[in-house]
Amino acid sequence: MWDIAPIHATRAKDCQGEVRIAFAHLSFRKVARTRAVRSKALFSAHFPALGLLNLAQQLRDRFPNRHLRGWVRYFDEEAYETRDEMESAIREWLRPASLGLLGMSTYTSSIDHVADYCRRFIADDVLIVLGGAHVTVVPDDLPCHVIVRGEGCEALVTIIESLGTPDFVTRARTAGICCQLGQTRIDGRAATDNSIETTSVPGFAYDLLSDLGPGTYATSYTRLLGVNPQIYVCTQSCRARCSFCSTYLIHRRMQARSVELIAQDLTLLRNHGYDSIEFHDDDLLQHPDFDALLAVLRQLQLPWFCYARSEILDENVAEKMAEAGCRRVFLGLEAMTQSSLDYLNKATTVEQNRTAAAALDRQGIGAVSGFIIGLPHHTVTDVLAELDAFLALPLFAISCNVLTPDPRTREFMRARRRSDELQAALGGSSGLTVIPDIQRWGLDQPVGLPSVCTAIDKQTLNDLVSVIEYAFYLRPHVTDALYSSARTQTQRDVITAYLAFVRARLAEREPHVTDDLVRARIAELKVSG
Repeated sequence: MWDIAPIHATRAKDCQGEVRIAFAHLSFRKVARTRAVRSKALFSAHFPALGLLNLAQQLRDRFPNRHLRGWVRYFDEEAYETRDEMESAIREWLRPASLGLLGMSTYTSSIDHVADYCRRFIADDVLIVLGGAHVTVVPDDLPCHVIVRGEGCEALVTIIESLGTPDFVTRARTAGICCQLGQTRIDGRAATDNSIETTSVPGFAYDLLSDLGPGTYATSYTRLLGVNPQIYVCTQSCRARCSFCSTYLIHRRMQARSVELIAQDLTLLRNHGYDSIEFHDDDLLQHPDFDALLAVLRQLQLPWFCYARSEILDENVAEKMAEAGCRRVFLGLEAMTQSSLDYLNKATTVEQNRTAAAALDRQGIGAVSGFIIGLPHHTVTDVLAELDAFLALPLFAISCNVLTPDPRTREFMRARRRSDELQAALGGSSGLTVIPDIQRWGLDQPVGLPSVCTAIDKQTLNDLVSVIEYAFYLRPHVTDALYSSARTQTQRDVITAYLAFVRARLAEREPHVTDDLVRARIAELKVSG
């Protein structure tokens, strides 16, 4: 971490000088392109970072006498041909300021790229601030000036109001700020707030997106509900305690925005020309006033997508969701054996998974299911048997991934205890340094990290991912449903490109497959067409 003392001293001489903030969002799709890996991430959705837009809206609330767009800008990598172009635009924006601040969110899968981007500004008088999921749970020694743990608004306000003053150290410690100020090390505790409940309409500073060019954002090929979608969140944290997910570690208790504010937010989005809504809550059904929320959505008359768990999703709930405009749900099934569900601490049953998938299908809602493989006890036989169980479900799409536990979760800590090799890769001796090492662990899932599976090697796990997606997507009724969901030729072209990718990836991996059962399943798939 870089010493903040020089910027602190400069600010002390001009505490009332102009402040400018650049929020920058790095694209997972461009990370995949930079790594030169043939990955389904190339076909993933790309939307604005709602966490950054919420911070911007909170700053609008905290400093009502300042015109937000006069001192805060949002930069998105997908709006630029190269990272050099975005870097130049950020520098140009921050140059006139007495205090220029560059803020970025962090995720474990791309933390190495965030670190590289920070190093581009090492010679600048720019205050680099990192926050978000990764650094909240593992505040690594990263190339930046400030790490913010937890919710970030109070940290930004502290920097704006007290950097360069004697009050900074005291305020920083209670605002989630971690930094080095000369000989003083500040390790602030993770901050929490109720911003999802209190931020003014529309909750997120969507108006900052008007500076970006058309075509910056696109949804996934699995949820083509319109041609101009926008994402939204109305709850924070998650009621579940899945063993691999850190959401509840970051946000602590579940909070929800009032239905009245949600109605105003969504009406504003509709009036600005968005033709579909994607709820990116961990589980929309956890909203305490879910029935009232559905009433708002019925009146809104826009198609929508959400994430959900299976345990309360029965025929009655699915029918209400369909009547309110729901057309697609990402259903976090993850497994179709009780032993795997229990190991992942899903707190659901196989029968609940079947019930939820069937209920959505009968109501005309396409279910996109998660499928996690590579649990420590998994064998190839186990995975192929679960694949058959998933193929028997009435699903619209599937998303298969190798188990990659978020830092500091139960599965992460279990894996660290399993071997010295896993401990070294997952946090090191301190448990606080988790950075993908592509050279050591390669580009297969988990990218730059080892697998936690003991019975299947990493190559075979990724062979299985290719088999699973080939077996699922190259069935005529699935392919037809995907194409039927497309609304433009561009969307149809994306589907065509993805299906070609599924075929090509399996063809590329097939000559290197070492497991007899995997080879046999590939042969069956080729015979069946």
